[in-house]
Amino acid sequence: MGISKDEVEAFKETLAGAENGDADAELIVGCCYADGAGVGKNIPKAEEWLRRAASHGSPKLRYMVGYIYARGYKGIEKNWGLAAEYLANAASLGHVPAMCDLLEHDGIKAPLRDDQAVCELYRKTYFVLH
Repeated sequence: MGISKDEVEAFKETLAGAENGDADAELIVGCCYADGAGVGKNIPKAEEWLRRAASHGSPKLRYMVGYIYARGYKGIEKNWGLAAEYLANAASLGHVPAMCDLLEHDGIKAPLRDDQAVCELYRKTYFVLH
């Protein structure tokens, strides 16, 4: 079936934004490489763009990259260590879904080094949600 001209054009436009430092575009480019949408599938490039997007400091983007590593996505393998790193960082910046993911998934609890850290995360999550 192949890649449609519209997909290729959309990818090119998004890539231009990503190359100019647009973090959201960087995330989309990473997903395009993982999906093979508008460009040939390339998992190493997908991960490179995802990490680049997360490096901007946005809790939302750090959460999204952590989420991808926590669950795996279109050939990007699950990586609990990277998931924990990105999710813990997003949680430390007040991102509630990241807090919830850290509390929910045993495999991601690595950054929570002791019971006090877990209690503090529960407390923060509770107050944000209530």
